[in-house]
Amino acid sequence: MFANLFTIALAATSAFALPMQRRVAAEVDASEVTSKVSAALSDLQTVTGGLKDEIAGLTEVTEATVSPIIEGVLAKLNDVTTLVGGLTPVVDGVAHTVVSDVSGILSLVTTDITSALEPVITEVTSIPAVKELLADVSSVLNSLLSTVDTILPGVLPAVVGLLAPVTGLLNTLGLGSLLGLVSSIVQV
Repeated sequence: MFANLFTIALAATSAFALPMQRRVAAEVDASEVTSKVSAALSDLQTVTGGLKDEIAGLTEVTEATVSPIIEGVLAKLNDVTTLVGGLTPVVDGVAHTVVSDVSGILSLVTTDITSALEPVITEVTSIPAVKELLADVSSVLNSLLSTVDTILPGVLPAVVGLLAPVTGLLNTLGLGSLLGLVSSIVQV
C-alpha cells in the first residue's frame, strides 16, 4: 500500500515538475540561441563594416579587384547562414529588445554592403562576373534574413523599416530577391 502511494506521489510530482523543466529549458535555449545569432551577426557585421574602406581603397574597379572582396563577403554570409540555420527555433517568443538588436545588426549588414558599392555602382554592375556574384550575395542574404526570422520570429518585419532608405539601391545593385522579400513583408 505504501509503495503504491509513493508511486502515485512520485508520478504526481513528476507530472507537475516536467512542464516547469521544459519551460526553464526553453528559456535557457532562447537565451542561448539569441546569443549565438547575435554573435554570428555581429561577426558578419565586422566583415561588412570594412567593405566601404576596402572598396574606396581600390585604385581601379575591375573583376580582379572587386571579385575577391565580394567573394569574401559571400563566404562569410554562407558561414553565418549555415550556423544560424543549424540552431533550434525559439518557440516561446522573443523579447522586443532582442528583435530590435538583431534587426539592427541585419540592417547594418545590408546597409554596409549597399553603401560600400554605391560609389562604384556603374562599374560594378557593368562587370558580368561581379554582377553574378552580387546576385549570389542577394540570394544568400535573403536566405539569412529568412533563416534568422525562422529562428527568432519577428525579426524580419523589424528589418523592413530599417531598410526603407536603401530599397532603391538594393534594386540597382541587383539585390532584387532581397527587395522582393522586403516587399512581401511590407504587403503582409
